[in-house]
Amino acid sequence: GLTPDKTVFAFIGSIRPNKGIDTLITSFRQLPGKNLQLIIAGEPLPPEDYLRNLTTLAEDDNRILLLPRLVPNDELQVYFNAVDAVVLPFSSVLTSGSTILALSFGKPVVVPSMGCLPELVSSNAGIVYDPHHPGALYSALQQCTNVDLCEMGVAARRRVLKFTSEEIADRTLEAYRC
Repeated sequence: GLTPDKTVFAFIGSIRPNKGIDTLITSFRQLPGKNLQLIIAGEPLPPEDYLRNLTTLAEDDNRILLLPRLVPNDELQVYFNAVDAVVLPFSSVLTSGSTILALSFGKPVVVPSMGCLPELVSSNAGIVYDPHHPGALYSALQQCTNVDLCEMGVAARRRVLKFTSEEIADRTLEAYRC
């Protein structure tokens, strides 16, 4: 049901408190524009009141589509191909398979500066924001509305192609040599 005239942001992954989805909804709601859409899709995990809170936060903004269900592997490509940018506003993270997955679909990502994320996301492949700065996620989302997300997506795909098994093995060996 998405139309090409919309800029579509998405969070795709497990729905639980450390994912920062409540902050995403709150920040997105502040953005002006009927041409913006937010999709939140993924399996809700305990605690159950977190999903209830998200539903309440999103319920009166028709630009937000909350799909609280496991997205089967064969449907992931439908979601990633339908969106313009993937937003992963973790409140805590060490590594992120969902960031790598989004980049592999050629989608720019919006992520906090924590864990491995600053190393994964180059400035031309996404937006890395300071999660400790009030309003930083809102500013990052707003910045997405003023850049060429298609161009960033091409850079995102190029970025992830550099993460070959050989490159990862070489980096691991180098770390152990130190």
